[in-house]
Amino acid sequence: MEAVDRFFEAYVKYWTMYDHESLLHFLDCLDSLEEKLQETSDVTLQIFAEYVPLDAVRRYWHVHEDMTRRIGLAKSVDVPGIHTDLPYVCLMDSKTLEEVIEEIDEEYREEDRQTIDETIHCYGDIVNIGHLIFNIASLAMNLLVQHGIEGTSRDYALAKEIMQWDPERSKPLTFSGWLEGDPGLVCGVMTQLYGQSRGDDTQLHQDV
Repeated sequence: MEAVDRFFEAYVKYWTMYDHESLLHFLDCLDSLEEKLQETSDVTLQIFAEYVPLDAVRRYWHVHEDMTRRIGLAKSVDVPGIHTDLPYVCLMDSKTLEEVIEEIDEEYREEDRQTIDETIHCYGDIVNIGHLIFNIASLAMNLLVQHGIEGTSRDYALAKEIMQWDPERSKPLTFSGWLEGDPGLVCGVMTQLYGQSRGDDTQLHQDV
């Protein structure tokens, strides 16, 4: 299916380029894949909680172009005492997240707010959704293969290999994405990392 190939090509491009343009393209391809699956196969990605915050961010982004300056993309720094299973983060501040939620259709807003609260990671005023990007792709891969829907592109094959998809696995590969350590240290690092990734003058030090 062409939509499958486009989605995983966008996924691989995002992790290769790791910039705002490739992120928005990935989110658009996620939406397109969802529409195509419902149209042709009666399959939906909305069964995954990760879909809700990512789709909300996509919708908001298309109306508010300044979202590019409000999302920080970074690789977690190597700070003693902080551990994570997924070092790549996609950050925004809590005010931006609230604005994203407030633009969800009122009929679904409170239910979606609960889902978003359960899936994102908060560190003080900084929110991380980086783990959702990998996990939605892995969950989608698993769902597609279960329904016999496969891509044919090189990037699809590469993504499948990266995700270590194996028919013998009981669950698809996912990451928690949590940064673990002293709460004050973690929050301080994430705040400075967010500022640094957005081009602020803040410098990231290990003695935060």
